Amino acid sequence: MIVDAAHAHKDTLGDITALAIIHKVPIIDSHTGLIHGSTLGSRRRTIGEMEMIAETGGVVCTWPSQACNSRGECSRTTFIDWAAEIKEIAGSIGITHVGLGTDGGGIGSLGKLIDGYESILDLPKLVKAMEEAGLKRSDIAAYMGRNIETVMRRCID
Repeated sequence: MIVDAAHAHKDTLGDITALAIIHKVPIIDSHTGLIHGSTLGSRRRTIGEMEMIAETGGVVCTWPSQACNSRGECSRTTFIDWAAEIKEIAGSIGITHVGLGTDGGGIGSLGKLIDGYESILDLPKLVKAMEEAGLKRSDIAAYMGRNIETVMRRCID
C-alpha cells in the first residue's frame, strides 16, 4: 500500500505519517514544492513536513507549477529555480526521497506553470538545469523515476 498525502493539511500529514510508520507503508506526496513559512492554503510543504514523508521511506514529488505567495512574489518561475529547489530538498531529506511529480499539466484553476514548460516533452530542460545546479546523473535518474520505482517495488514485492 502507498499513501498519497497530496493536499493533506500538515496536521493530517502528521496523523498519516504516524499510521504509515506503524504499518510500514511509504507516503508519496504526488505534487508539491518547497515553501519557507506558512503552508496555510498551499499545496507546498516545509522541510519539516518533507522530513515526515522521508521518515516513512516515501517520496516528495515536485512538479512544474510556479511557486508564488499571496502577494504574487514567485520563488520558482524557471527550470533553474525548479532545479535549485530540488537540490535544496535533496540536501535536507536525501535524494532518495525526492521525485518528479504528477499534476503538471496545469489542470483547472491551478497556478501558472514555470516559464518554458508546456508538457512532459520539456523535461529535458529540467535535466539540463539539474546538471547546471550540480546534481549528479545518478541523482537526476533517481529524481526522474528511480525513487518512485523503488517505492512501488517495495509495495508490490
